[in-house]
Amino acid sequence: SLIEELAMAGSRVIVTTAHRLLGPEAFEAGVVDYLLKPISEARLLTALARARAGLRSGNDVLVVFRGGAPRSLVTLDSVGAVIADGDYSLVSVGNLLLRDHRRISDWEELLSSHGGARLDRSTVVRPHQVVGWQPYGLGATLQLAGSRNRIELGRAGYRRFRQVLQREGMADDSPVMRTSRRQAGASD
Repeated sequence: SLIEELAMAGSRVIVTTAHRLLGPEAFEAGVVDYLLKPISEARLLTALARARAGLRSGNDVLVVFRGGAPRSLVTLDSVGAVIADGDYSLVSVGNLLLRDHRRISDWEELLSSHGGARLDRSTVVRPHQVVGWQPYGLGATLQLAGSRNRIELGRAGYRRFRQVLQREGMADDSPVMRTSRRQAGASD
């Protein structure tokens, strides 16, 4: 409970312990990092750098992890999209797809203040991170800035994506779409 109070007050906490099993609980409470004893100097410096980054970024820094997987420190501004993966999520940050313990509804709430939009029951996207899209069938694939990963949308998700573009006053003509239209015109 002390960790939760400190985290809510804006403090960054690094836990050092010999107890391996407390890690997930500590991260849920809001710690920046969890160090197992004996602690190497390099590992301590990494944890301190994460804590400093968190202080500069305020509440926009999150620890992304699922189960025993490695933890990643990300800012909400670096998240391009989140896709439901059963009861969990896949978080698209640049070229990485990180597994996370949060549900898609949690991510919808987290990203709503950072321009995120829920497109369908399994996808939250930050439209300003989308650099292109390609319609296929009744849906589309989205290309995110700085990422090789593509986000697939079904009919409802694509319809909602176009509504969000209109609401945000963004162009409804992606570079990918312009290229494909030019190619279609050349073959006519």
